[in-house]
Amino acid sequence: MPRLCLALQLCASVAAAGLPGAVETKSGKTLNGDVRLAPGKVIVGDTNGATVELTLPALKLYRAVLPDAATNTLTILPTPPANGLLGIYYNNPDCTGEFFKTRFDPAIDFDWGHSAPLPDMNSNGFSVRWIGRIIAPVTAHYTFHSISDGGVRLWINNAPAIDSWHDRFQNLTTPPLVLMAGQTNTFRMEVCDTKDRAIARLLWSSQSMPQAIVPAENLIPADNLEGMMTRVPKKRFASGVLTVNGSLIPGRVESADRASARLAGLAQPLSIIQIARLIFSPVTAETDSKLAHGRAGVLLKSGDFVEGDFEGVKNGQIRVSSVVLGAKTINVSQAIAAVLRPVRGGAANFEVKTRDDGLFRAARLDLLDDAVMVKDAAFPSIKIDASDILEIRSEANE
Repeated sequence: MPRLCLALQLCASVAAAGLPGAVETKSGKTLNGDVRLAPGKVIVGDTNGATVELTLPALKLYRAVLPDAATNTLTILPTPPANGLLGIYYNNPDCTGEFFKTRFDPAIDFDWGHSAPLPDMNSNGFSVRWIGRIIAPVTAHYTFHSISDGGVRLWINNAPAIDSWHDRFQNLTTPPLVLMAGQTNTFRMEVCDTKDRAIARLLWSSQSMPQAIVPAENLIPADNLEGMMTRVPKKRFASGVLTVNGSLIPGRVESADRASARLAGLAQPLSIIQIARLIFSPVTAETDSKLAHGRAGVLLKSGDFVEGDFEGVKNGQIRVSSVVLGAKTINVSQAIAAVLRPVRGGAANFEVKTRDDGLFRAARLDLLDDAVMVKDAAFPSIKIDASDILEIRSEANE
């Protein structure tokens, strides 16, 4: 790729509305603000109205901040401070659905009175979740104390310590917990407010330490929304097609034969020789470990693996054949994935992650107006809207 210079252009006017995100350049700069994609460049606008324009060869990493905690999508946040907690604020009383806003709070020590925690947020009927890690200054038995005017839940090292989701003033105390000096402990606290005054405080004490607000210096914030202790197994691969270069193109497999495969919503078919797996149901890390690597066949939801050469998918039926079993038909609803060949992987100039769990490893990427075009021998050119992008990573040489 020819070398292009970094274009830094400070403008007095605000660029067209973008999406909150963080950009790292190959020169080592980090930029935070509203990010917009334009033909041949990435535009970052700050709160003061200035913009910085980057050409593609100058881009190392772009990460979006998208409000979609409810879908268990990995949502990357800009670089967090060294201390404090990640606060996730909801305009509903049960920490569910789309969140209103995220921010980093130094400690949980709030008395919002009858006001909302944030501008334009509900003053009643809201909730907050804080996640991160907590570090004890010395080894001791620590007691945690929560003060709230509404429901409160607290977990330490994934174990529930307080669970009192009631609409009333509460001053609660945990049993003493042993924490080792300098050891990090996972932390999560949730509060809700449905009416009247809103308060949220977290204190701790030990035999040698009087009761006090847990200070920022003993807290480390989470840097993404993946650490929300969901009981839903994390997906390793979404439904779709895994290519030999390691790309995951999400979507429903409509049909396939020995030449090509078609995905719902994808205009052009995919060459079968570029496909490593057809994935009919999301694959978790545990499920992925059960796949018979190096052998062609179909992994069933029952855990069984049916060996055989892939023949095709038509009308909801997968066809495989083998010398031992002959021709066999398997209903798509019974299958997790059809394994055609190994994933070769290898280096890629660009990687684009999408909100629907897609991963596009491409030799070439073109920046368009609020979109990117990914191009590689493993798949036809695919246009991805900016609003669907979680991350763009560049490994291409300048």
